[in-house]
Amino acid sequence: MKISTQKLVIAELRKNTQPRSTKEIAQAIAESQDVHITSTGVSVVMQTLKNHRDYALEIIGPLGARKYRLKPDHSEISRQIEENLWALRRARGRA
Repeated sequence: MKISTQKLVIAELRKNTQPRSTKEIAQAIAESQDVHITSTGVSVVMQTLKNHRDYALEIIGPLGARKYRLKPDHSEISRQIEENLWALRRARGRA
């Protein structure tokens, strides 16, 4: 079953939230999924995601040296806070 480039890029952006260039994202996908993907293909997906209302794409840097990442949504932030709170409680022995 063939997975679309857009799905691969979104999965990679969710997995690693660090700002990265299209070339770095393409290399990470190629290494993890064993598929051939180009930075141009990733760039096309970024242009699509930039205008997509379901994904908050953050673009960092000037033209030619841009880096991309997905902004976490409110549910993701709440989940991370909850996980950290429970980890803190466990560490203090109150869980």
